[in-house]
Amino acid sequence: MAFPAKFPSLNAMEMTDEARQTLVRVLRVAFPHENFPDGPYERTADKILVEADAETWFRVALIQGLQSLDQLSDKSFCSLNDDEALRVLRRVEGTEFFGFVRRTAALGLYDDEEVWEILGYQGPS
Repeated sequence: MAFPAKFPSLNAMEMTDEARQTLVRVLRVAFPHENFPDGPYERTADKILVEADAETWFRVALIQGLQSLDQLSDKSFCSLNDDEALRVLRRVEGTEFFGFVRRTAALGLYDDEEVWEILGYQGPS
């Protein structure tokens, strides 16, 4: 159950396409697999967005966290190379934002059937 925020304007915060692209980039940097196509990362980002949409606190933390990545980068987080992006993520790894992303992504990314195929996992018994 989602409770309304103290400030109603926070309830109205929504994810933009740019924020979704940043989230996909966060996932690629935090869970690097050169042989993974974009699909599993995009589906995992969508799972995170569904989770965030269900809880005001997580939605606000996610939106603010994604916005902070550009501020910490002094440019677009998506334009950073992998090493630069990893350094930025290490600066936020103790935040609610990153904890939420990490928890949700660890389950979502590795529960993707396309990932199973790539890793040679034959699925649940």
